Amino acid sequence: MKLNQGFDLRKVFQVEWQRTLIIVFIAQVVTAIGFSSIFPFLPLYVESLGSSTNLSIEFLAGLVFSAQALTMMIASPFWGALADRVGRKPMVERAMFGGAAIILVMAFVQTAEQLVALRTLQGAITGVVAASNALVASTTPRDRTGFAMGLLLVSMGTGVALGPLIGGSIADALGYSAAFFITAALLFIAGILVHFGIKEKFVPPELGKEKSFRFFKGWREIFSTAGVPRTYGLSFLYMLGRMMVVPIAPLFIASLMDDDALLNTFTGLVIGASAATITISAAILGRLGDKTGHRRIVGISAALAALMYFAQSFVNAPWQMLVLQALVGVFLGGITPAISALLAGYTRKGEEGAVYGLNNSIQSAGRMFAPLLGASVAAWFDLRAAFIATAIIFVLIAILSRYLPQPDTSQKPIPRMSEQEVLMPVDSFIYLPRLIGLIYQETRVEPQTPIPWTPLDRPLSTCKIGLVTTGGLYHRGVEPPFDLLRERKEPTWGDPGYRSIPKDIGQAELGISHLHVNNEIVQEDINVLLPIDRLNTLQEEGIIAGQADEHYSFMGYQGYPPDTSAWREHYGPEVASRFIAQEVDCVLLTPS
Repeated sequence: MKLNQGFDLRKVFQVEWQRTLIIVFIAQVVTAIGFSSIFPFLPLYVESLGSSTNLSIEFLAGLVFSAQALTMMIASPFWGALADRVGRKPMVERAMFGGAAIILVMAFVQTAEQLVALRTLQGAITGVVAASNALVASTTPRDRTGFAMGLLLVSMGTGVALGPLIGGSIADALGYSAAFFITAALLFIAGILVHFGIKEKFVPPELGKEKSFRFFKGWREIFSTAGVPRTYGLSFLYMLGRMMVVPIAPLFIASLMDDDALLNTFTGLVIGASAATITISAAILGRLGDKTGHRRIVGISAALAALMYFAQSFVNAPWQMLVLQALVGVFLGGITPAISALLAGYTRKGEEGAVYGLNNSIQSAGRMFAPLLGASVAAWFDLRAAFIATAIIFVLIAILSRYLPQPDTSQKPIPRMSEQEVLMPVDSFIYLPRLIGLIYQETRVEPQTPIPWTPLDRPLSTCKIGLVTTGGLYHRGVEPPFDLLRERKEPTWGDPGYRSIPKDIGQAELGISHLHVNNEIVQEDINVLLPIDRLNTLQEEGIIAGQADEHYSFMGYQGYPPDTSAWREHYGPEVASRFIAQEVDCVLLTPS
């Protein structure tokens, strides 16, 4: 289905990371609507249930929120680490289906204490945002991470903006229990969408002799990575600052209004305006960060957010509060996707679950402490002082962001390529002494044999196509990688063997062992070196008859000057015979 001449929706869904992003986006909108639809009236639900232990309703209303944040803070790192062992998709399903079951039971509680207990369990079981971030980050090219994370924040903001209105309307019309039934149904639908819509090609990591998950060792390695601890610190401060004014904002708005009749409506409008601008700016600034650098986006956004919070301490009319909250949302929307993108840039692929699980835990800690800090500042001084304190926190974020290191070169955003360009940086002399490398670079080597070419004797539409690449690809977990250890010790030697690559191999199953190309590009899209998906498209269009069940990969670097005798005398004829056995008519070379 083509929407216009330049956009083919079918092709978008054929790209794994784009399909995953779209489905997670839709599912997260649904879950955000579900979760946020019960938030506005939870304190009122607590009041209607009453206490069975004579605890104050105010205390229980606060506990409903803080207990969930506490258990999520504790559980998120473990779920994240488990995601890197068993897959990210099961963690998203766990959060959605588990949340649906727990929220369904909330409709039947008899006391506020029972509701607090279920909210505590909810914090330990759910965590949709962190699980979704990890799933999307594991499939998205690093140069598009800011855009993808911004889009996820858009989905969250959209759901949060719609949820309270939907939930409040249902609660007013049908009662509190009905809202919980609807929320549970929405989460279940989102889980079904992820289960059947996303095909995660996850390959468990090789644990070696120690079969334990070794959570703490993995966390230590993440925290020892340059840039990660500082980014986590900024993430905590961001959530601390953002949530500080939540408990006092309704009271401050009430102090500005002469007529309390529209207080709830106007408070909802202020919150909705901020959520709307966060939603819009997240996608725009996330994409801008991919081009200009996410450190810069964090610093500028935090500084401008601090200015808006500081200005709120001087307002004397409700409309001023509305405008400033909408403006602060613009700048808050730039920080969240930037932090997520920075974490992706600092860490290795395959660690997404643990990385975002820890980040969710740290942000949960911020959500837990922020209301207490904000209320304490307001009690010690006044309501306006809480906005000044929030501004100071964002000034601190802006200052600290200047000390974030640049992401590793291999993780930096990859420049955009035109259709005529192929970006594949090559350094065939990376492990040679500089002087010897310069000598080799000036040495001209003539081909030892003519370049082979055989014209086709039949129509291409009747041919089965085989592929041979020199990019050092291998089937992870099935065959060993090429011998790079020996090449590092003997820089003028290259592994002459080959590896079999099945035509249905998934991106996550693909390994690459080559010291002289940018492996990051290939790990993001197999078609850069082995255009299997392109052959599938050609077959569907009737341009070719099909492709081989197995393709073959060599490690193209064969020393310098190259020694290809092993290819000519042994491995080349062996691969040719295997192609013949598959009745392949045409073989294409895709060099690195």
